[in-house]
Amino acid sequence: MKTNKIDEFKRILKEHWLEGLVLLLGVGLRLVLAGITVHPDLLSISAGDFLLFKKGVVNIYEYLAQAPASERVIEVYGRSFFTYPPLAYFTLGFFNFLLSPLFSGELYTRFLGGVRAFSGLGFDTDLLILKVPYLIFDLLLAALLFKIFEKDRKKAWLAFYLWFFNPLSLYTSFMVGQFDIIPTFLVVLSVFWTIRERRELAALSLGIGASLKMFPLFFLPILILVLGKSFWQKLKLTAIGILPYLVSIAPFMKTSAFRQTVLFSGQSQKMLFMTLPVSGAEGVYLFIFGLVLIYLYTAYKQSLMLRNKGQQEKIWQYYFWVLLLFFSVTHYHPQWFLWLTPFLIWTMIESNWRRFWPSLILVGCWLVITLLFEPSLSVGLFAPILPQLKNVSLGNFGTLSRGAGFRFAGGNLDAFQIRSLTRSIFAATSFWLAIF
Repeated sequence: MKTNKIDEFKRILKEHWLEGLVLLLGVGLRLVLAGITVHPDLLSISAGDFLLFKKGVVNIYEYLAQAPASERVIEVYGRSFFTYPPLAYFTLGFFNFLLSPLFSGELYTRFLGGVRAFSGLGFDTDLLILKVPYLIFDLLLAALLFKIFEKDRKKAWLAFYLWFFNPLSLYTSFMVGQFDIIPTFLVVLSVFWTIRERRELAALSLGIGASLKMFPLFFLPILILVLGKSFWQKLKLTAIGILPYLVSIAPFMKTSAFRQTVLFSGQSQKMLFMTLPVSGAEGVYLFIFGLVLIYLYTAYKQSLMLRNKGQQEKIWQYYFWVLLLFFSVTHYHPQWFLWLTPFLIWTMIESNWRRFWPSLILVGCWLVITLLFEPSLSVGLFAPILPQLKNVSLGNFGTLSRGAGFRFAGGNLDAFQIRSLTRSIFAATSFWLAIF
């Protein structure tokens, strides 16, 4: 019996050596990048985790608002760096609590030193351990994409390969150290449950995802329109999708600091920046305009399909359109682009690579915008191994002042013009992907 098991293991190893090599290389690359890169976002999130599980502070928003200005955490990060819903800090804090025996005893002291405390240290195990939770969800998302395409093994393995070596996952989760991988996984999980007609689980996945970052709420009306077969079923799905978010924020709603830094933060308002003025004080929000059009089109298609399962199979396209719209009209942060990545992989595979070049253009635009952002989001990430990069701007493009740029065709292009050109190309390509 033991010999048979060994022979079976050898057979599997021989048949799937390439997949095993991809998995090994992908995980290895993630672990290396995790240990040699740092961004202030990772440290501020982890500082919130520390307050929750080490000091017993539940309402971290109120604590930050009332702490004296002389407190070190205020001096380093200010009073408004807790910008995410409470479930995000509780979730990551729980993981860090489990991993706490592996951290160095000086971790919180280093939090209070900011990025400078990690500069020049080389490969750092604390940074690696802080990003371990992201690896878990990263692997789960790879497995989920494989499961979605499992009817065609070639497509399934292709999705697996593309996910493991896509630059967005490496950048957002293992370099910047942002937790966008968790709500992104939950959004794709919602699509998975939708395809399998598990309505309640699909809505719940979106609700939990929105409790971490609010963007999954954009997809809830689409899910309700596609899966709700009656008024009462639509109402039920709405409640299941909204309740996790409402329940998670309810204990903090009385705190003005929470309302200001989370519900009405500058980041949450960025999707409303692009407007068409209709008077001196009023305008049409282009994101809302496009979003409502997508909702109306979904309802129209649903009425034509008569709730045919084909609509459920294609729900990922509607989610894809929402994200294309969002990134076309929003001044987004580079790490948010991870939300779109599974759907770029999806559209390339489903189109048999006909959408490869437009998808590559979108990734190229993201790369340009990332390099022209502040140094901490590009070369400055490598401060642990090259501390001099912390304040470097690539060709001065990353500065926020006009005039920083280069001469082109006898004139000057500053950083803002380059970004605007890039965003214009991105928006046009997104429109093409949504229409054709």
